[in-house]
Amino acid sequence: MQRTRGFQPLSAGPRLSGDALLRAVDAPLATVPPAAVERPQPAPKANAKPVPFMLRLAPTVFRALEQAAEREGTTMTVMVARALRDAGYPVPDGDLKDRRRRRDYAALADETE
Repeated sequence: MQRTRGFQPLSAGPRLSGDALLRAVDAPLATVPPAAVERPQPAPKANAKPVPFMLRLAPTVFRALEQAAEREGTTMTVMVARALRDAGYPVPDGDLKDRRRRRDYAALADETE
């Protein structure tokens, strides 16, 4: 008796040819619908500390972004964050708000009176 190495055959029956094997597998698979794979986007962390990011732009693009932000009364950073959100990136709501501290001079004047 000859001793074989490795995997032992499961059955001693005849082996299927490549074409016969494809036909045997293809018929049941024709009724199986394709699987829908959806990759979930990671949710942004709620209390994540902002990370600095530097961007170099052509002077004309910089001026256009600067003027658009001034017209809307916000910062260029908020404008870029909005563009990223509109392009489909997950941007937290905090990044869409102007974080500049502004003094309310009218309120300060009322306090001194």
